[in-house]
Amino acid sequence: FLGTDACCVPVLSGQEASVHPHNVARGSFAPTPGAEGLFEPAPAPKLSRTPGHQPRPRPSPGQHTREVLAEYGMAEAEVDRLLES
Repeated sequence: FLGTDACCVPVLSGQEASVHPHNVARGSFAPTPGAEGLFEPAPAPKLSRTPGHQPRPRPSPGQHTREVLAEYGMAEAEVDRLLES
């Protein structure tokens, strides 16, 4: 497209985009917790009063089971019975 009046850019993979100088300067990607060398999109747009959250580690399976069941009104004894079975 050299010498033409066209607006085009290369399509980058996620890994390429995370290390592109423009995205690095803008802070567009943040390291993925628990996955060294991987990046994921950072919150955008970056607002002063509500800046968003940086990526957090993913929960392990069952990590919040008790809390969720309690929110749905299940008694602790009932949750214990479910988890024992």
